Amino acid sequence: MSDATRRRVDQAIGKLGFRPSLNARALAGTRSFIVAFIYDVIAPTEIAAALTGAIKRCRLADYHVLVDQVTTVSPDVGDHVARLLSSAHLDGIILAPPVSDSMAVLDTLERSGIPYVRMAPYRDLGRSPYVAINDFRAAFEMTSHLINLGHREIGFVKGDPNHGASHARHDGFLASMRHSGCRVAPEWVFQGDFTFSSGVAAFDEFRRQAAAPTAIFASNDMMALGICATAQSRGLSVPADLSVAGFDDVPGAASAHPALTTVRQSFLDMATAAADYLIELAGKAQSTEPTFKILDFEIVVRGSTAPPRRAAGRADSCTVQDRPN
Repeated sequence: MSDATRRRVDQAIGKLGFRPSLNARALAGTRSFIVAFIYDVIAPTEIAAALTGAIKRCRLADYHVLVDQVTTVSPDVGDHVARLLSSAHLDGIILAPPVSDSMAVLDTLERSGIPYVRMAPYRDLGRSPYVAINDFRAAFEMTSHLINLGHREIGFVKGDPNHGASHARHDGFLASMRHSGCRVAPEWVFQGDFTFSSGVAAFDEFRRQAAAPTAIFASNDMMALGICATAQSRGLSVPADLSVAGFDDVPGAASAHPALTTVRQSFLDMATAAADYLIELAGKAQSTEPTFKILDFEIVVRGSTAPPRRAAGRADSCTVQDRPN
């Protein structure tokens, strides 16, 4: 076909709004033009943004997204995924956290030979392609922000232990505190589960202590918003009496009162990059792209953090230092 003829055909296709049949395209080759997105029922609200990113990227390449939900802690999660693979011809799979750290799911996918990309994994990073931010570094920098404001007595609320990011963020908090010479009080570390209600419980637990922290860093925004709401309902001022920081920059973070200081990451961008990898891989005999991609994050400083009103009891033993390389 000559270039002139091809241009006329393309113009006619565009004018008629023609889209090729998914079944016809699959019959023409080995690809199905379907990518699966698998998430957990306890996954955070960011999954909606991730789905938007995956669907938009796939739509540009005339791919379709099959969405499936699993329970990561279920003993038959591997069997569930195996049934999905047997019932659908897929070009690849995107695993949202915490499914991205499920060994049963990873083992099942590897036995099938189907390409997959993990979002925000924590374990066995060399096992597969993945897309993530540096959760450790982000938590380190947010903790350093609080220390730079003058806080020395800082509480931390851990996220759901089934999410790898929960551990990385806790590790980053501990590293920043220790790097600056700040004492980490065990009674000021609370096991949350990424829900608003666990933020409420964390605040109440901290206030029961003989001495309360002047700042609390929650490892996601929902828990941070729970802390802010409870503190204000108990008659405290945020940030005058208590600074609060979160992680994720969910839509409600900027509109809260006060607006929440948080770590901004984009699950939309993360899922877009994951879908892009699978689409590129489907068109090649072998991928030449890097097996991982680390996306940027941003410390967003808003009204929920400020210098502490009262002097910290151990300020003399905590000094601000440059962050490690």
